[in-house]
Amino acid sequence: MKKEKFQIIVLISIILFGISYAYLKFLFLPQWTVIQGSTNQLLSLENRYQELLTYQNNQSGLQQEIKTLEAKVNKLNDQLPNRLDKPPIMVGLYTLAKQHSVAPQSVSFEQTQTKDAYQEMGMSFSCSGKTTDLLAMIEEMQFGDSQRLAIKSISLTGSQETMRAELKLTAYGSNGISKDSNQKPDFMESPFGVDSPEKMFQP
Repeated sequence: MKKEKFQIIVLISIILFGISYAYLKFLFLPQWTVIQGSTNQLLSLENRYQELLTYQNNQSGLQQEIKTLEAKVNKLNDQLPNRLDKPPIMVGLYTLAKQHSVAPQSVSFEQTQTKDAYQEMGMSFSCSGKTTDLLAMIEEMQFGDSQRLAIKSISLTGSQETMRAELKLTAYGSNGISKDSNQKPDFMESPFGVDSPEKMFQP
C-alpha cells in the first residue's frame, strides 16, 4: 500500500513538473518577452516625448540646430559630385599627385555601381615618389577640401627614397542628375593642358 502511494506521489510530482515547465516555456516566457519589448518601446517613446517638450520650450535653439545640420548637409553635398565622370577624376588625381611631388603612372576605372541613393566607382591608381610625399598625398585624398576618395587598400614597394604605391580607391557621387548638364568640368576651363590624356601619366 505504501509503495502504491509513493508511486502516485511521484506520478503527481512528474505531472506538476511537466505542467509547470510547459507553462514557463510556452506561456510565461513568450509573454515576458513581449512585456520587455513593450517596456523598452515605452521608455523610448517617453524619451522622445521629453525631447519634443524640450524643443517646444526652446524653439529658437531648435531652429539653430536645424540650420547647423543643414549647413553640414550642404557641405557634404558640395563634396559629393552630381555625377561620376572619369576625366575630372583623372585630372584631379594627376593634379593632386603633382602638388605633392608624386609621379602619377597609371589609372584604371571599374564599372559604376548604382546604389539606393548614391553611385560608386572603383579605380586603381599607381604612382611613385618619396614615402613622405606619398603619405601626404594619401592624407589629402581622404581629408582634403577637394573631392574625397575612399581608400580600400594600399600596396607600397621599393625603397625609402623611391616608393611605388598601388592604390585601390572608390569615388562616390549622388544619384541625381547634374543641375546643369551642359556645364563643363572645372579642368576644361583651365588654360593649361596636354596633347593627349596618356601624357598626363608620364612620369
